Amino acid sequence: MFQLELLPAGQGDCMWIEYGPEHNPHVVIVDGGVTATFASLEERIGLALEQSGASKLHVELLVVTHLDNDHIQGVLKLLNESQHRINFGDIWFNGNRQLIELLRSADDGTTDALGSKVSDVLGFDEADALSTILATGELPWNKSFGGAAVVVPLHDELPSREFDGGLKLTLLGPSTTRLQELSLVWPSVLKAYALQERTGVAEDPGDTLGRRDSWPPIWSDYVSWDKKEANGSSIVLLAEYGDTACLLTGDAFADDIVTHLDRFKVDRGIGGKLPLAALKLSHHGSARNNSRQLIESVKCGSYLISTNGAQHKHPDHQALLRVLRYSSLQPCLAFNYEAETTHMWRDDPAAVGQLGLGTYKTKYPDDASRGLILQWNEE
Repeated sequence: MFQLELLPAGQGDCMWIEYGPEHNPHVVIVDGGVTATFASLEERIGLALEQSGASKLHVELLVVTHLDNDHIQGVLKLLNESQHRINFGDIWFNGNRQLIELLRSADDGTTDALGSKVSDVLGFDEADALSTILATGELPWNKSFGGAAVVVPLHDELPSREFDGGLKLTLLGPSTTRLQELSLVWPSVLKAYALQERTGVAEDPGDTLGRRDSWPPIWSDYVSWDKKEANGSSIVLLAEYGDTACLLTGDAFADDIVTHLDRFKVDRGIGGKLPLAALKLSHHGSARNNSRQLIESVKCGSYLISTNGAQHKHPDHQALLRVLRYSSLQPCLAFNYEAETTHMWRDDPAAVGQLGLGTYKTKYPDDASRGLILQWNEE
């Protein structure tokens, strides 16, 4: 059994993965959504403990793909308030420590400037709350990578790790370049997130400016790509269990995902499109993170969208229209919320059909409190 759950995480991401025997599955958590997502995580942990009869839940791996508040806040609350209920095998997160080491190892002829940047990053140690928790506690931090950054090397095979119970995770991002880019703007990134934490307003308006997302949708050839350093630093994972493969993209850049998918196919000797059971659309279905090339790189039937549409009004119509136009299989658009920005894809298919982009299916949560649940049975 392989089960992927997109918990209700507001405008963010929080994925609960179970695999193995249904009566006693292994657990992996990817991201924690916004602060309010903690309630869903707590409920899910309680259900897992009830099913297993254990007093403490073993989580094989917790992944925090990047620093965005709508991915990390729930994790901070989880580690601060529920750590006594969980035993973590490993926690993957590229934080203060890893970025400092990348800066120190960089050699671009600007030693003085880099030294200044290292000092800046060190000065923000306490602002990076998750790094502080991981550094001062007894939790495993990037243990699978010797404490170093979870990063795709420029050369050699893509890093992969196998976990008890048969799950294999292959790293498809971030690149060293993307982490170095983040490290050079780290203090300003942390300041922006601190401001957002206080005000509840996102600083970057790029995902809403210039969009036309009134209904019915209209196809556009216009493209504009995400350049936000934090998003580009996302940990991207290909999760494989038996014959089931799912691509988990965080908020990564589409071109980076395609580049590393091409490397993966070369490593595995795969010609043509990569077969996937599901692809979580990057950045909550933003048109700036999901390209024609990405959709055409895979052979996938289910495209997952994690958002309630708050703040940036995701998903973008254009991102979903690209899925319909370029998917090699009839796509299922699977949402973890039935919201103002998602319901029309089910309720008004005629408006989409007149664009001539092909037929599609939709899926929404059976129980809003649980979010979206997808399961594949492996023999």
